[in-house]
Amino acid sequence: MKALWPFAYRFWRYRTRLLAGLLCIPLGQAADVAMTVTIGNAIKRAAESDNADWIGRVIWLLTGYAVAQAVFRYFQRWWIVVVSREVEVDLKQDTFEKLTGLSFEFHNRSRSGDVVSRLTSDVENVRMFLGPGLMYTVGAMVVVPISLGVLFSLNAWVTLAMIVPMTAMGWIMKALTPRIHRYSMEVQESLADISHRAQENFGGIRVVQAAGIEDAQAARFARSSERNRDNQIAMGEARGLTHASVNGAFDLTFVVILVVGGLAAIDRTLPIGDLFKFIDLTIKVFWPLIALGWIAGMYARALA
Repeated sequence: MKALWPFAYRFWRYRTRLLAGLLCIPLGQAADVAMTVTIGNAIKRAAESDNADWIGRVIWLLTGYAVAQAVFRYFQRWWIVVVSREVEVDLKQDTFEKLTGLSFEFHNRSRSGDVVSRLTSDVENVRMFLGPGLMYTVGAMVVVPISLGVLFSLNAWVTLAMIVPMTAMGWIMKALTPRIHRYSMEVQESLADISHRAQENFGGIRVVQAAGIEDAQAARFARSSERNRDNQIAMGEARGLTHASVNGAFDLTFVVILVVGGLAAIDRTLPIGDLFKFIDLTIKVFWPLIALGWIAGMYARALA
């Protein structure tokens, strides 16, 4: 992360909106978890109650939670993503001014496609990681411990059992991240090569046509495209393994809940309402973890 801290500091220029957006994240997540707890308690009460007078109050309560969740999630995206766009503009402008001020020696040894790639795809990769990536990371840091805390209070054994596939998923993601980083670097370099060849040929099209080397240049462009294709496929394979591990852990966790939790529900040691909480909170835990798998790939591209 040391390489990315100077870019992260740029976000601090917009700290009022950034902090407001970050504050919306735990508030929205808390409203989401509160909905699950309220519905689970309502299911438990419905199994024991002989009247329906209380249902109206539950509906109003759920409506309030739903509205609060929608408002907070809207503003967290609005403030954080807009700030990331502001940083993108600043970074592109500073990079452009830096590049235009560098010596002739630098520009003589640098390909124009590489320079353009710095201003386009490279800036976008940094923005995505430090903008939306930050939002999803903070969301995971909030909802995962809250949800696990609620689950532990319901049934510690079921919670411990479901943590096993989650932990395995984390180790797989950690092992694959360096591989994604390597292929991300190669993808960005090959994209820069494609941009360079296109600019070189279109900028000097009179020379290309006068010399009659269209076919030779087309062959060179084809080789650059094929290299980029191979790098993209290799990175896609690594990212595919990450997604597969996340989804596999997600499915295995539900197997654990249905086996352990289902047996507990049959024995009447776990109410049906609490079983609902386990299922719904597990979904709430795994969506941020799935996002973290996406962020792991985003981090590798931003670092490259």
